[in-house]
Amino acid sequence: MDERRPLGFEHHDVPPSWRLVDFTEAVEVNHIHPVPLGATCAYLTMAAVRPDGRGIGGGYERRRCERVEDRRFLEGDTLFAKISPCCENGKVAFARDLPTPLGLASKEFHVFSPSPEFLVPEYLFLLARSGPFREHARSRLEGITERLRVPPKAFSGLPVALPPLEEQRVIVDVVVAADGALERAEGVVERALEVQRALARRLLSEGLGHRGSVETSVGPMPAGWRASPIGELARVREGTTLKRSRLARREVGTTPAVTSGESAGHSVHEAEQFVEAPLPGTRGSSLLPIGTLVVLAKTRGRTRGTAALLEVEAPIGGDVLAILPSDALDSRLLLAWLECNRETVSGGASGVVSGSVSRRHLESLVVPVPPADEQRAIVERLDAVGAAVERSREEVERLSEVRRGLIRDLLTGRVRVRMHRG
Repeated sequence: MDERRPLGFEHHDVPPSWRLVDFTEAVEVNHIHPVPLGATCAYLTMAAVRPDGRGIGGGYERRRCERVEDRRFLEGDTLFAKISPCCENGKVAFARDLPTPLGLASKEFHVFSPSPEFLVPEYLFLLARSGPFREHARSRLEGITERLRVPPKAFSGLPVALPPLEEQRVIVDVVVAADGALERAEGVVERALEVQRALARRLLSEGLGHRGSVETSVGPMPAGWRASPIGELARVREGTTLKRSRLARREVGTTPAVTSGESAGHSVHEAEQFVEAPLPGTRGSSLLPIGTLVVLAKTRGRTRGTAALLEVEAPIGGDVLAILPSDALDSRLLLAWLECNRETVSGGASGVVSGSVSRRHLESLVVPVPPADEQRAIVERLDAVGAAVERSREEVERLSEVRRGLIRDLLTGRVRVRMHRG
């Protein structure tokens, strides 16, 4: 060990009972496990790993081992995304409940295998998803293209402080309990969203329920409503393809832009990715006003067709379409319709893997248009339910912040846990 302060202990002392070691002394990076080509193994894709260190959300696939380049991992290993932007997003996975003896993953991951002398496997996962560890990895990104990578040498000689194994196990138990509380709160949000979606579908098909319906070209509608294509009710704009640069995050004069990573629930609060500002006069480069609807047009299926309401002025990237409704249609009512008809919105996408929702397809979608006073009444009812959903979201965010602080303090010895006694 050199005299550098261990990771996370730059401003306070290491507890006396903790051990100071090099990371690669306690962890083997990218161990090579022999596996015959053609063998069927569990396969972990990057898409299956949740961001912000939340582990595996999409489960494992089953694939035949056809490339010697694939990473190999065992039960209890930690997989750390080494490519940008997945590294920055905190994609870290813990190999649990493998359906086959050996797992495979692409070389987009580093595989960390813990030494039982130093580490409880679950504690290594917590360490790898901690803020100081991720910040260290981000600071070691290398490359000249958009696909920057963290090299294996980034972990060589990295000083870390590790609590005794028994304390590691108790810390893991505490964090598991905190994760469980967060997941239960997220479940409340999801159930509230289901209620909101059910109410929106009913109101958008039946109205306020005080009169009969009439047949239209798109099915029955309440009397007094009309059906019109979005292109007749709003201007649809395409975004500008913006050259992304990792250095742009630290350059003066860059402009935050709404891209496929910025939609969060019903609204876009801020652009988290920074891109180089488009040149003046470039089509689509001007700021879009608050109240603009944005639709994610070019994504890999899971989020394609997602709609959100712009709550800040911002330009949009080339993977986003913007809808600027006229006075004839309330933007919040259109947002509710887009959310209720997500499959219809994304159904016009071309391409098998990534696909793209076209401007022409979006303009052709026919939406119900109630009278102005009924639009306002429907939006008021949806807003009342939306307020309850937002309160649930705020509780999730509060628990997330508490959880992050708890993990930070436990892994840096600021908060100590009581040992189990036999």
